[in-house]
Amino acid sequence: MRNAYESDIEDFLLEYAKRAPNKIIDLYTGSDTELRMLFIDACDKGVIRKKDGVYMYGETVGLGVTDDAVIIWLKEAGNKKVVEMIKRETYPEFYAKKKSGKEAE
Repeated sequence: MRNAYESDIEDFLLEYAKRAPNKIIDLYTGSDTELRMLFIDACDKGVIRKKDGVYMYGETVGLGVTDDAVIIWLKEAGNKKVVEMIKRETYPEFYAKKKSGKEAE
């Protein structure tokens, strides 16, 4: 929807809100908003890609076939390391590289 008219986007959102009001409410009250934003940004930056109907991180890590399935996967404690790697690739500006002693001088 990046190149859509503002009125078309507004109409789409209003219709979506009528069909699924709980999703709109969850955007503001849900506990997984941070993970949803990470998922959207990672997809936009190509960190997470959809391949054969499955959202993938890299070539071997399947995350799920729907956005809700991916969020559930990201929430699982056993996937914490992969989530951190996705964050680092998606937001490299927040992870400053440590300088060695020679570079700091």
